[in-house]
Amino acid sequence: KFLQGLPTQTKIIKDFLASEIDAINIKIILKSKNKKQGEDYIRNIVFFSPASKVGRSKWEKIISAKSFEGVAKEFEGTPYEKIVRKGVDDLQKKGTMSQIDLDLQRHILNEANKKTHQNPLSIDVILAYLFAKETEVRNIHLITKAKQLGLGEDFVQKELIL
Repeated sequence: KFLQGLPTQTKIIKDFLASEIDAINIKIILKSKNKKQGEDYIRNIVFFSPASKVGRSKWEKIISAKSFEGVAKEFEGTPYEKIVRKGVDDLQKKGTMSQIDLDLQRHILNEANKKTHQNPLSIDVILAYLFAKETEVRNIHLITKAKQLGLGEDFVQKELIL
């Protein structure tokens, strides 16, 4: 409801929040499917936003999918298709969701960056800048921790959000 009430001048906020909600929903669904949780459980914790880039009926089909391949197939035609496909492959091979977390964050950052060039005199530029700063702080924190733990440069390169 909050997202629907935002004026059109704050489109980047609306899109950013909708993308964040979608990303959280994707992670919830994949984690729940990985833990063999039932559809009712997943349906109760997923947040269906009218501003989502994935419609409610599509979310229902995704939740009802019986396998990871089914989940990935249901995301076809959405902005998250490639991210989910890659994330499902990674989850099945390595048992980890770190790649999908990174890819979703990169997607959100790229979308925010695109919006800043559409109307350079709007508040959108400031909001995109703040999101980019948040990402920069995350990257600096990652580099610092990696140095402390003696992790290799390859690991850091893979985990950075650029």
